[in-house]
Amino acid sequence: MFGSQLIQRIAGLATLSMVLCAPLLVEAKPFRHEFGELREYHKHWLAVCSDETKRRCRTVTATHTSEDGFFLRGRLAINQHWQTGDYTIQFIDEDQAFNQSTPVKVRFSNGKELTFNNDAIGPIERSIGELEFKTADAARQMLKHMRARNHMTVSIGKSRYFYSLMGVRSAMRFMKNHKKSLGEIAIHKADFWSGEWPNGFTVLKDVKLFAQTHPSVEASFTTPCSLKKGATYHPWNQERVKNDKLEFVSFQEIQKYRVTKNKTYRLERYSDREDVHVKFSKNSTWDFMAYFSEGLFLMSYKGQQYVGDQSVFEWSTLAQSPSYRQTVYEEWLGLPCDNNKRGWMRMLYIQGHPSLDGANVIEYGQAKDVVN
Repeated sequence: MFGSQLIQRIAGLATLSMVLCAPLLVEAKPFRHEFGELREYHKHWLAVCSDETKRRCRTVTATHTSEDGFFLRGRLAINQHWQTGDYTIQFIDEDQAFNQSTPVKVRFSNGKELTFNNDAIGPIERSIGELEFKTADAARQMLKHMRARNHMTVSIGKSRYFYSLMGVRSAMRFMKNHKKSLGEIAIHKADFWSGEWPNGFTVLKDVKLFAQTHPSVEASFTTPCSLKKGATYHPWNQERVKNDKLEFVSFQEIQKYRVTKNKTYRLERYSDREDVHVKFSKNSTWDFMAYFSEGLFLMSYKGQQYVGDQSVFEWSTLAQSPSYRQTVYEEWLGLPCDNNKRGWMRMLYIQGHPSLDGANVIEYGQAKDVVN
């Protein structure tokens, strides 16, 4: 918590430079951290980017808690989405002052103040005290002012968190350039979820969640969805899938493989499910599009899609770096919401919610609602 004297003292840029930890004051060339990340200091911000394998970038800063103390708290992070390049903002509410009725106020160095309610900001599930601006509009509004100002104060109830914004623009530019240097990621959108045991959940008690307008991290959380106790949302719950017209969409990173020898192999053509013999030429390439289950996957070769199996890998090798592995996979649930609207929930956002539990799976291939 900041006292009035501290707030006055850190208002000046010179003093502000003194209260943040010394390493963050250095603006140097990029360096490779021992964790394998590419890092670069930008005044009071640190930009961190993973390699081609993970393709994640973020820039972070922090605030400290007392005049005579020298320890950091309240980490603030700007994360860049691997696919769209858009940004999300997360910060840690060390005092855990946030609740669904408490607005979050942000005051910038020029006196501009923004207020966000729980439809724009909320907790990150399974992360104690960590909050996220959950709408693209709120994040863009924040970033617009963060780029143009010297510092800001985030207020949650009586708690105050002061952040320097010196270096944030160059740190974000570093992330943008790093993403550009790696090239675009090819993504396949599938109308199913992968895995032998698909994801899903059962509602433990009546709850209202805010869904997004379409399956994209950029979409606004403006669609209220009232979920009833006992409802099971799972690809195997055929009754609810049919009645609610549930949609299960996934986004998977396309991987390119190179054929190591001439090979004629029987595959199932995906379009009509007919078995066909396909001639593969040595050094030709095919694309891994999406995983089904039980070792089967969707592949593409010379413009045609097939259902591949594990044997294909015996005469194929990754065309990228040997260390490259598929890391990009996202699941979205399309469901009916309030006011006769449809919404989309990103499973990563809702997993771990206290009102939700693992899906009520009766047996392999069958899931049902829980009826009390």
